[in-house]
Amino acid sequence: MKKYLALVLAVIMSISMLSMTVSAAEVENPDSPEVQPRLYFDATANLGTEFNNILTDNNWLTAALTVKSDGNNKANVELRVLDHDGQEVFTEYKTVEPGKSVKLPPIGSYAAPYILQGRVPEGYEGNYAFVVFD
Repeated sequence: MKKYLALVLAVIMSISMLSMTVSAAEVENPDSPEVQPRLYFDATANLGTEFNNILTDNNWLTAALTVKSDGNNKANVELRVLDHDGQEVFTEYKTVEPGKSVKLPPIGSYAAPYILQGRVPEGYEGNYAFVVFD
Protein backbone atom coordinates (compact mmCIF):
# COMPACT_ATOMS: atom_id res chain seq x y z
CA MET A 1 0.00 0.00 0.00
CA LYS A 2 2.86 2.38 0.79
CA LYS A 3 4.44 1.71 -2.62
CA TYR A 4 1.14 2.48 -4.36
CA LEU A 5 0.72 5.71 -2.38
CA ALA A 6 4.30 6.73 -3.16
CA LEU A 7 3.74 6.10 -6.87
CA VAL A 8 0.54 8.18 -6.91
CA LEU A 9 2.29 11.06 -5.10
CA ALA A 10 5.22 10.90 -7.55
CA VAL A 11 2.87 11.12 -10.55
CA ILE A 12 0.95 14.03 -9.03
CA MET A 13 4.17 15.91 -8.28
CA SER A 14 5.47 15.28 -11.80
CA ILE A 15 2.30 16.64 -13.35
CA SER A 16 2.33 19.72 -11.14
CA MET A 17 6.01 20.39 -11.97
CA LEU A 18 5.28 20.03 -15.70
CA SER A 19 2.48 22.59 -15.54
CA MET A 20 4.78 25.05 -13.73
CA THR A 21 7.46 24.57 -16.37
CA VAL A 22 5.03 25.19 -19.23
CA SER A 23 3.50 28.27 -17.64
CA ALA A 24 6.96 29.63 -16.76
CA ALA A 25 8.05 29.33 -20.39
CA GLU A 26 5.01 31.28 -21.52
CA VAL A 27 5.72 34.08 -19.02
CA GLU A 28 9.45 34.26 -19.79
CA ASN A 29 8.86 35.04 -23.47
CA PRO A 30 5.84 37.38 -23.79
CA ASP A 31 7.16 39.01 -26.99
CA SER A 32 7.66 35.76 -28.87
CA PRO A 33 6.95 35.92 -32.63
CA GLU A 34 3.72 34.59 -34.04
CA VAL A 35 3.51 30.97 -35.04
CA GLN A 36 5.13 30.46 -38.43
CA PRO A 37 3.02 28.99 -41.25
CA ARG A 38 3.43 25.29 -42.04
CA LEU A 39 3.73 26.13 -45.72
CA TYR A 40 5.34 29.26 -47.16
CA PHE A 41 5.96 29.24 -50.88
CA ASP A 42 6.96 31.91 -53.39
CA ALA A 43 5.36 30.87 -56.67
CA THR A 44 5.36 32.17 -60.20
CA ALA A 45 3.09 30.91 -62.94
CA ASN A 46 2.42 31.67 -66.57
CA LEU A 47 -1.34 32.25 -66.52
CA GLY A 48 -3.83 32.52 -69.35
CA THR A 49 -7.59 32.28 -69.82
CA GLU A 50 -7.52 28.54 -69.02
CA PHE A 51 -6.56 27.33 -65.53
CA ASN A 52 -2.81 26.71 -65.10
CA ASN A 53 -0.92 25.29 -62.13
CA ILE A 54 0.50 27.65 -59.51
CA LEU A 55 1.40 25.19 -56.74
CA THR A 56 1.15 21.49 -55.87
CA ASP A 57 1.42 20.22 -52.29
CA ASN A 58 1.06 16.84 -50.64
CA ASN A 59 -0.69 18.02 -47.49
CA TRP A 60 -0.75 15.60 -44.55
CA LEU A 61 -3.05 17.84 -42.54
CA THR A 62 -5.95 20.06 -43.50
CA ALA A 63 -4.53 23.12 -45.28
CA ALA A 64 -5.99 26.59 -44.88
CA LEU A 65 -4.19 28.48 -47.63
CA THR A 66 -3.86 32.21 -48.00
CA VAL A 67 -2.76 33.39 -51.43
CA LYS A 68 -1.18 36.83 -51.81
CA SER A 69 -0.92 38.23 -55.32
CA ASP A 70 2.14 40.35 -56.07
CA GLY A 71 1.38 44.05 -56.42
CA ASN A 72 2.99 44.07 -59.88
CA ASN A 73 0.61 41.44 -61.29
CA LYS A 74 -1.41 42.78 -64.23
CA ALA A 75 -4.90 41.61 -63.28
CA ASN A 76 -7.14 39.82 -60.82
CA VAL A 77 -6.53 36.06 -60.71
CA GLU A 78 -9.35 33.54 -60.32
CA LEU A 79 -8.24 30.57 -58.17
CA ARG A 80 -9.38 27.00 -57.72
CA VAL A 81 -8.00 23.85 -56.08
CA LEU A 82 -8.08 20.34 -57.55
CA ASP A 83 -7.70 17.14 -55.56
CA HIS A 84 -5.64 14.07 -56.53
CA ASP A 85 -8.46 12.92 -58.84
CA GLY A 86 -8.69 16.27 -60.66
CA GLN A 87 -11.96 17.19 -58.94
CA GLU A 88 -12.54 20.71 -57.65
CA VAL A 89 -12.17 20.87 -53.86
CA PHE A 90 -14.56 23.79 -53.33
CA THR A 91 -17.48 24.92 -55.45
CA GLU A 92 -16.80 28.66 -55.74
CA TYR A 93 -13.69 30.15 -57.28
CA LYS A 94 -11.83 32.78 -55.26
CA THR A 95 -10.45 35.94 -56.83
CA VAL A 96 -7.31 37.70 -55.65
CA GLU A 97 -6.46 41.25 -56.72
CA PRO A 98 -2.88 42.47 -57.34
CA GLY A 99 -1.25 43.31 -54.00
CA LYS A 100 -4.08 41.68 -52.02
CA SER A 101 -4.60 38.36 -50.22
CA VAL A 102 -7.45 35.87 -50.23
CA LYS A 103 -8.06 32.99 -47.84
CA LEU A 104 -9.20 29.77 -49.47
CA PRO A 105 -11.63 27.30 -47.89
CA PRO A 106 -9.96 24.43 -45.99
CA ILE A 107 -8.37 21.71 -48.11
CA GLY A 108 -8.70 18.36 -46.35
CA SER A 109 -5.88 15.84 -46.26
CA TYR A 110 -8.14 13.55 -48.33
CA ALA A 111 -7.38 15.82 -51.32
CA ALA A 112 -3.62 15.16 -51.21
CA PRO A 113 -1.85 15.95 -53.31
CA TYR A 114 -3.78 19.07 -54.26
CA ILE A 115 -3.10 21.55 -57.07
CA LEU A 116 -3.69 25.30 -56.78
CA GLN A 117 -4.57 26.75 -60.18
CA GLY A 118 -5.28 30.22 -61.52
CA ARG A 119 -6.53 31.98 -64.62
CA VAL A 120 -6.77 35.59 -65.78
CA PRO A 121 -9.07 37.52 -68.12
CA GLU A 122 -8.32 37.60 -71.84
CA GLY A 123 -5.67 40.16 -72.70
CA TYR A 124 -3.88 39.82 -69.35
CA GLU A 125 -1.98 36.59 -70.01
CA GLY A 126 1.59 36.37 -68.70
CA ASN A 127 3.75 35.63 -65.68
CA TYR A 128 2.24 36.19 -62.24
CA ALA A 129 3.89 36.03 -58.82
CA PHE A 130 2.32 34.85 -55.55
CA VAL A 131 3.12 34.04 -51.96
CA VAL A 132 1.14 31.06 -50.67
CA PHE A 133 1.08 30.20 -46.98
CA ASP A 134 -0.86 28.07 -44.53
